[in-house]
Amino acid sequence: MGVTSVAAPKAASSSTARYSSIARVARRRSVGKLVQAITSGEFQPGQKLSEAQLARQLGISRGPLREALGRLDGRLVMRTPRIGVRVTNFSYEDLEQLFLVREALEGMAARLAAERMSAAELARLQDLLVHHASLPELALGSAYHQHSQDQDFRFTVVRGAHCERLERMLLDELYYQLRVQRLRSST
Repeated sequence: MGVTSVAAPKAASSSTARYSSIARVARRRSVGKLVQAITSGEFQPGQKLSEAQLARQLGISRGPLREALGRLDGRLVMRTPRIGVRVTNFSYEDLEQLFLVREALEGMAARLAAERMSAAELARLQDLLVHHASLPELALGSAYHQHSQDQDFRFTVVRGAHCERLERMLLDELYYQLRVQRLRSST
């Protein structure tokens, strides 16, 4: 009888942990899909987003979508009571402040990356530069839109700084906001 009472809580705990892990992955995927859709230009700044339509379009359920919208509120989307959710449309002043913050944080990231990057990370950075030089639109300076974080020079430098808070500030907030504007200005 003692064995049964010990085994039951472990099984419940194990299934709860498994569910929590699955939910966390679903939330992360939902945020990733939404960020990709917004930063790729699929939705325009100021555009109203319908949760039902967005869930169908992105192939995700509405629960994780709502959580993703909540995480991106104030970054890539703005939620207005009784109106709904819209893609953030930055004013000139907003952009000026974003670029000032970026200038300070990227300088710090570059300094830390120069001190902390491994030989493999430096080789990856060099490979990215070679790859970028092979793309005509990038080589001519007529566009700078990377389709993934793995192809973005700045993301690679910030990750090479090995500073979690700096990475979170730049990569989870600032860069997504700037990518929307970069795409908008290059098209």
